[in-house]
Amino acid sequence: MTQQDISRDSKAAFNQVLADCQPGDEIIYHVGATVIGPHKRAAMNASDAGLCDLYQRKLAKFLYQYVARKRKPIK
Repeated sequence: MTQQDISRDSKAAFNQVLADCQPGDEIIYHVGATVIGPHKRAAMNASDAGLCDLYQRKLAKFLYQYVARKRKPIK
């Protein structure tokens, strides 16, 4: 499993990063108290399409990493 942090990159294309990573890899798409930012909609759309699972990892009080983990393709 690898981890890519695009949370500080407003130009990174979430969908391209997701397409390039392997199943089980994580993409950190935002760090903060609540999920906002340029990658939020793309992450939610990918989750709705069944491409990834979204979750948050608590770092400190009111500070979270928002993570997308790529799913294995369904055969």
